[in-house]
Amino acid sequence: MPYTKLLNDLIEKSGLSIKEIAERCSENKQDVTAAYISQLRNAENKRIPSDEMSRALAIACNAKYENVLVIESYFDKAPIEMQSIINGLISKSFNYDLSHGDFRLSQDSIDKIIEDYKKKPISEFIISSSESLKTNDNKTDEIFIIPTTYTIINDSMFPILSQNCKVTLDQLDLYEYNNGDILAFMSIYEVETDYEIVYRKCLFLNDERSKVIMYPANSNYSPDFYDTDEITILGRVKQCIIDFD
Repeated sequence: MPYTKLLNDLIEKSGLSIKEIAERCSENKQDVTAAYISQLRNAENKRIPSDEMSRALAIACNAKYENVLVIESYFDKAPIEMQSIINGLISKSFNYDLSHGDFRLSQDSIDKIIEDYKKKPISEFIISSSESLKTNDNKTDEIFIIPTTYTIINDSMFPILSQNCKVTLDQLDLYEYNNGDILAFMSIYEVETDYEIVYRKCLFLNDERSKVIMYPANSNYSPDFYDTDEITILGRVKQCIIDFD
């Protein structure tokens, strides 16, 4: 995603006017006019500001990562050969991670995920990958949640979860679930009817958690793509209880 397109996306998502963004930049000691920001938004001008200005613009637009425009500018200015190498490495990384281990998705599913990520700015991928490698030793206070017991009614998660075993769930905020967690969920269209609770491992496809793949452990079942506003997540499987009676 070119710098100009990313900047325009950030501005549109912020809901702020160019004048308001310029004022916010000034508050961060980066004086800029609305006219200059308009020039940056025009791809034909091919203008990329200083790192300090890019950072101020991202902060003014409430971007998730304050350096997202800075890194995007580096990528835009890199030689075509270097851009191709980086894009190739990302594609290979996705192909390996999603076809091995717990994921083991089909090539069609992998290709779709890669295409979705190509629409995202390369800078967000680089920053989020870097953030995921960091460890946080500061533990927050744990919130005690009384678990609810549910029964697995089919073998879609076998051999991880057996049919008829009982599980307890942790009910968390959407952003607290991790890729690979086993989630209990149901379609919002079934909430008012005789619904079936589905258990699947999750793979979120974007930082906003608006799209997710839910995939089974049993190869006789297929993974499914969902918009998260189309499902109700009941919680993450915390414990499996097997009744030997």
